[in-house]
Amino acid sequence: MAAPRTLQRPILFGISGLLATLSLAATPLPAGAAAPSVTIGTVHGIFYANPSDTGGFDPAHLPALPAFSQDFPVIAFDSPPSQQVCSNNTGVNTAARPFTDVVPNPDGTCSPIVAQGPGGQAGVSPLASFEASFTADLTVGAAGPVTFNVLADDGWVLAAGPSASGSQPAFVSGSLQFAPPTGFATKFPVVGAYNTLSAPTLRPVTVNFPSAGVYPIEVDYSECCAGELVLLLGTDQALGPIPATGAAHATVLTYTGPTQQDFNDATTLTAQLADASTNPSTPLANQSVSFTLGTQTCSGLTDGVGNAACTLVPNQAAGTVPLTATFSPPAASTFRGSSAAIPFTVTLEEAVIQYTGPTLIANGRGVTLSAVMKEDAVTPIVGRTITLTQGTGLGAQSCAGLTDATGRASCAIAAVSQPLGPGSVLASFTSDGFYSSASSTGATLVFEFLTSGSFVVGNKGAVAGAPVTFWGAQWANLNPLSSGPAPASFKGFAETPSGTDCGASWSTDTGNSSNAPASVPSYMAVVVANPVSQSGSVISGGAAAIVIVQTNPGYAPDPAFPGTGTIVAVLCP
Repeated sequence: MAAPRTLQRPILFGISGLLATLSLAATPLPAGAAAPSVTIGTVHGIFYANPSDTGGFDPAHLPALPAFSQDFPVIAFDSPPSQQVCSNNTGVNTAARPFTDVVPNPDGTCSPIVAQGPGGQAGVSPLASFEASFTADLTVGAAGPVTFNVLADDGWVLAAGPSASGSQPAFVSGSLQFAPPTGFATKFPVVGAYNTLSAPTLRPVTVNFPSAGVYPIEVDYSECCAGELVLLLGTDQALGPIPATGAAHATVLTYTGPTQQDFNDATTLTAQLADASTNPSTPLANQSVSFTLGTQTCSGLTDGVGNAACTLVPNQAAGTVPLTATFSPPAASTFRGSSAAIPFTVTLEEAVIQYTGPTLIANGRGVTLSAVMKEDAVTPIVGRTITLTQGTGLGAQSCAGLTDATGRASCAIAAVSQPLGPGSVLASFTSDGFYSSASSTGATLVFEFLTSGSFVVGNKGAVAGAPVTFWGAQWANLNPLSSGPAPASFKGFAETPSGTDCGASWSTDTGNSSNAPASVPSYMAVVVANPVSQSGSVISGGAAAIVIVQTNPGYAPDPAFPGTGTIVAVLCP
């Protein structure tokens, strides 16, 4: 009986600055048997920062979001020259940074593909220490044991899932130390591991595949503590990595666009596509690249230097949204697909609000308040709730309205009850996850109409800032009219106005018979009259205007005690 077949191969790698040689023996195969052929599909890598410098891959220490993700043709990162089947010098070794995949090409050369994204380059600050999870499909040509050679520093975990027919690979022998029960991303059973701090070391693990087929695998890897770094997944059938499945020409897609934008503001997403099977890589023109931002998609064709672009308007709530750029060639293409992904931040769109309601507000009466809200102070924001609050503290009164097509919202307060004098109305919007919170304050003046009747001043000189006498024995002398002198018997109080609007008429009795009020408000609406005439004991006139007067102390209902003040605002016209 023939002796069991073994594969003797020297492997060179650095340990503490020294060169060492390791001779490996694969799991014996029956006489005359051939190990199953194995190829690997597109490798999808997700990279995380490793601020805790964990030597083993530890999901408990992973940041909430990855730094970036990227597709690769094979798993041969920072492989030593002894494991590179290349006709060219790649310049990559276990001391090289950034972390670089060494990809064999059809012409015998190798192409280095740097692991990088908008979050940085793996192996270089701020990702000098990092953790990564790689997933791919293995195509296994026949049932039987496959011995994987895993060359790695620090921790690694190999997990495998079932084929489409349900056949589940199983661990046979080799390295299975410090192993978690499942892979991090896929939750597949672990079939090999050395998940702790380590110098670059090649460790074999044999896995039995119960039938030919395609099996999903996961390789988790941790790099920490500076020094050397390497991750190579090969088999005992040949030097180098497990060869790629399918089309000969591997591609690399690198996202090059922005990583954040406001909600509802256009953003141009960009990526660069290259043929990674040439050295150096060659830009690919006239190829379609699709971009997916959460639930939104767009696509663009690459130009002569491999750049593709398309524009999206983010319509999703503020937060972190996955963004993936994908190259999916047709089935007959000589190129393999690739993708790149990052976490994209949708930020709150700026909302600008402006109070547009009345500034002169009558106490004791109803008022309709209003405001306008616009995006970046330009475009109306529709269908959002604005709260309008008059006054402050415990006595504040509020109402709310929904913005219309112009961005305007209005609401009514049935009866204003506020201190007289200068006040304010606050228009506010609370962020809904799409627009930022916004507010603005409008200055107001709260005044009162008398419960009954109205005081009157002459129209000549009745302007804001002017002192006035609205009641007293000398009213006719102190209130000139454009139409001529007022009756001397009029003391300034109109007992029966027809209304409280400009253009209303009024009448009253002469002298003290007009029933003037016992007191006056501190801010009071006063009629501006022209003309004022008398017929018998009845004096009458019109309201050419209405002004707001800040009253002075000293008033009494006896004309001997004048009512004076200052016009502070014009209510109408």
